[in-house]
Amino acid sequence: MEPDNIRGKPMCMHQYQYMFATCRHPGKERDWTEIYPRNESSHIAIAHQGHFYVLRLPALSENRNADIAQIERQLQSIMNTKQLPRTKSIGILTSALRDDWYAARECLLQVSPENAASLRLLESSAFLVSLESSAPVTHKEFSLACHCDNGMNRYFDKNFQLLVFANGRYGFNGEHSLTDATTDMRLCNMLVHDVEAVAKTPAPLASEQPASEQPASEQPASEQPCIELLEFEFNDELLRHIERAIAYFDTTVNEHELATLVFDSFGKDQIKKMKVSPDAFVQMAMQLAYYRQFGHVPPTYESASTKSFARGRTETSRSVSAHSAAWCRAMVDHPETTSLHAKAELLRKSIAHQSQFTAQCARGFGIDRHLLGLEYALQPDEFRHALFSDRVFTGSRHWK
Repeated sequence: MEPDNIRGKPMCMHQYQYMFATCRHPGKERDWTEIYPRNESSHIAIAHQGHFYVLRLPALSENRNADIAQIERQLQSIMNTKQLPRTKSIGILTSALRDDWYAARECLLQVSPENAASLRLLESSAFLVSLESSAPVTHKEFSLACHCDNGMNRYFDKNFQLLVFANGRYGFNGEHSLTDATTDMRLCNMLVHDVEAVAKTPAPLASEQPASEQPASEQPASEQPCIELLEFEFNDELLRHIERAIAYFDTTVNEHELATLVFDSFGKDQIKKMKVSPDAFVQMAMQLAYYRQFGHVPPTYESASTKSFARGRTETSRSVSAHSAAWCRAMVDHPETTSLHAKAELLRKSIAHQSQFTAQCARGFGIDRHLLGLEYALQPDEFRHALFSDRVFTGSRHWK
């Protein structure tokens, strides 16, 4: 694949090695990530009704395309499975606090060797597909379903999960510690492109064809996709871990509210015609909305990619500035005494400053990651500079 680029400048591609066949593991003191070899990850994990399966695809280990019709038939066989006994899914454990998940995972592994083998298959999969029984329709329903719905049918430590809903909608849920949005977005765009290409040339699903009309596979049985249900054994301690994880998941989800907004009055093309950055324009719009509601400008956070450097990740771009604060005051506190031209000039200065600051962060001139590294490098018995307890510094970490 061609390297990522921004305005023709190539970006580091290091993160792509973590896209497939990786899994985050909880540790006693710190988490760690395992990258599995190709000969151990030629399968996809499937989640359905809290049960986990593996779809073995021998073609993957040989860098060959798998037979789509055969995959579809195997997935349909999962959907057609008669109701399995209700299970306390281990997937919910990955939503717990990391120390709790570490203790639960150790318990899970100690219950039986079969648990260790099943967990290894689940975690070494190329990626995970969650087959959902819900059918979200509105933007809010869909966002909630992708973000925080059905924790029993997830495994949040997998590199990514494709969420497929009963009405054909699909979404993405990714583990963020090793990849950033720019990397995940490229994968998502490729998936959407492929799905749309198939939609333009619809063909009967393999499962909808009579068995007599389905073409026989030319592959030997040993090379064809096959499904295996992963079995787990539980003891009382493990069940208590699961109950606590369910309670924590439900409490955390209920503490959050989500609203979606579709703004279609104009888009980025219209903003570009005004020769300003669409991103900075939207950042200013959000600041103005917050100022109108609460009467002050808050600490903010926006990621700036540093992938122009080897193994670069992100830097914090602070969109609040003296320029943006002055513009908000002019718009809200002095709307009658500030001319339209003056308001426009203040907005342009705010946008220009935001664009320049973000560009500086992308070039390695940001300060947040540097200060964070210095603070984390401190040992418990070392001198702690007053900066790290300064009210402004600590307040800047609580974004609104």
